[in-house]
Amino acid sequence: MPDTGSGNAGNQKKICVACSKEYVGEMTVCPADGTTLTPLKETDLVGTVLGDRYEILELIGDGAMGQVYKAKHRLLKRIVAVKMMHPNLVSGAAALKRFQKEAELASALNHPNILTVYDFGVTDGGVPYLVMAFLEGTSLAEQIAGGTNLELKRSVHIFKQVSLGLAHAHENGVVHRDLKPSNIMLVQLDNDPDFVKIVDFGIAKLLTPTEGETDNLTRTGEVFGSPPYMSPEQCRALKVDARSDIYALGCVMYRTVSGKQPITGHDLIEYLYKHVNETPAAFSIVCPELNIPADLEAIIFKAMAKQPDDRYQSMGELREALDHVYQGIPGDSLTRTDIPRLEIPVVENNESSQEKILTAPANAAPESPAKEAVSSSTSGNVSAPTVANSILANKKMLLIAVGAVLLIGISFALNQNSGGSKGEKEIEQLQLDAQTDYNKGAYALAKQKIRTAIKMAEKTNSPKNAGNRYLLGMIQYAQGEYDDAQANLETAKSLYTANGNDPLRIAECEAFIGRAETAVGQFAEAEKDLKHSLELRTKAGGSNSYAMADSLTGLGYLYMRQGKIQDAIKVLKSALDLTEKERGADSQSTASALNDLGQAYQLASNFKAAEPLYKRALAIRKNKLDGNSPFVADSYNCLGALYASTGRLAEAKLYYEQALAIQQRTLLASDPRLAQTRQQYADVILKMHHR
Repeated sequence: MPDTGSGNAGNQKKICVACSKEYVGEMTVCPADGTTLTPLKETDLVGTVLGDRYEILELIGDGAMGQVYKAKHRLLKRIVAVKMMHPNLVSGAAALKRFQKEAELASALNHPNILTVYDFGVTDGGVPYLVMAFLEGTSLAEQIAGGTNLELKRSVHIFKQVSLGLAHAHENGVVHRDLKPSNIMLVQLDNDPDFVKIVDFGIAKLLTPTEGETDNLTRTGEVFGSPPYMSPEQCRALKVDARSDIYALGCVMYRTVSGKQPITGHDLIEYLYKHVNETPAAFSIVCPELNIPADLEAIIFKAMAKQPDDRYQSMGELREALDHVYQGIPGDSLTRTDIPRLEIPVVENNESSQEKILTAPANAAPESPAKEAVSSSTSGNVSAPTVANSILANKKMLLIAVGAVLLIGISFALNQNSGGSKGEKEIEQLQLDAQTDYNKGAYALAKQKIRTAIKMAEKTNSPKNAGNRYLLGMIQYAQGEYDDAQANLETAKSLYTANGNDPLRIAECEAFIGRAETAVGQFAEAEKDLKHSLELRTKAGGSNSYAMADSLTGLGYLYMRQGKIQDAIKVLKSALDLTEKERGADSQSTASALNDLGQAYQLASNFKAAEPLYKRALAIRKNKLDGNSPFVADSYNCLGALYASTGRLAEAKLYYEQALAIQQRTLLASDPRLAQTRQQYADVILKMHHR
């Protein structure tokens, strides 16, 4: 086997067998944990063939035990990964035995969340190798690099799969003993972009070995593992069992949701001491801005208990706890209904110059007819200002509703006289076309058109540019680009202020500035903007109850994120009442309000109350909208989430499949709603598989 290592000892590559980090230079110990560095003999196997079967294509990684190559089976044409033991470790009998033990243990495990091992062999030069499934994806370590934390729902989805895979390993008598983010791979499988594959059982240990089976490879007195994730019993070189993996997963969970390491150290000795003696800081101290739910924090800290008897006693027990908390985490357990439908102005007398907005909050006019919207009652028997003032006076006012799909009338200044220049009419048409594309979920196309309108309007200093910026902000909000959305909505607000200080247009902007701020965790700022939006709309009086319902729903989204669910239900009932009386019982606005209230009930685990609301909303949308509308998919998602929460998995699967069928036809692959549905669908399939 060729040796391409440098003859200059000062430039020779070295590796830390504890943390897998590589170094070049004069250092002899790992600065991260104090482990003595092992010199590496680099090899170049590209172009060679192993065992007359595996053609080596490229080197794709290095680990503490060996190098990993991408290869192709010459007969089956299957792409595989080949893990070669480092040549410099071959001479060590214990290391060779350990590598062989990895092959035996890993090949004995057969689980979707564990990397499949196909083959094991030894080269002509005496170097052992493993042949494994080739994974195209990223490690959890890459996803959380640089202090990044993952969104809670996504995190728990990953943790559940890790617990399932390790439960299988433990049931087959195998403890991983080196669980860490770099050993948790995330790959795309069907509709799940975060399907877990646990890798590297290189220092795994049999729980109940037969006599002589371990050959003292993991005898008491030796310390193995990665310092940031080692259990106290590992640190003390005591006997380990499945609960050691539970501790490591607890550390992984802490790091993933908070962006902080639970235990830090300058060297190996400090890590060992702290794992044994120090309790990690509470999330309220290290990341108070993330508002991590108390029940999830309790699960993580129980997993990290210093004494094994104080932890979960099995991965199955831990998974059940994660299943329970998963349903209560706001966000992806519910459907993202905070993306509003924008209504298209109608043309009077077939003259575009006479277009007017029918849904502007100032007018609260009926929704446009036919397949785009439905007519509504304009009866005003409810005193909207009284409702709003009573809510404002209540310190517990809170609303939720992931969503406000309340059909806010976009101003765009189209209600101004537009009988001017050709350029103004072109801008106007671009706005209308962008709204149509937006409602279809074609956000990229809508964004392209509205940016063209912005360029045209800026050249002429057109008053329509306020509407352009507003619409661009709404498109960006729908795509999950919250910072950019906030910036454009702030610009629109400034332009409206400069153009005449129209309080209702300003309130429109502030309602979604608040939503964008909520989405990125700026709760204090969000509450200020949303309350001011409600105040402006309340002061305007008249037929503004629908607009006030929009502000209330935005506040509801904020307070939902803060867990004030019961207050949310009260407010959303008021919002639904305002919307239904002004827009009609079968309007799209009412369908959105029904979904919002349904989700509040679902968060409160009142599934009996949520189900009829969701079904009524779906019936309205199927009757009034095109079958390919993303808003119909939203309703399918709501019912899918409800049935997933109540264990009716077959029904949940059906609704998610219907939602995916629509979204895959109408939305871009990058759309957050499509990603959400895929994750929810994958979670249902995972539950069905392990039921």
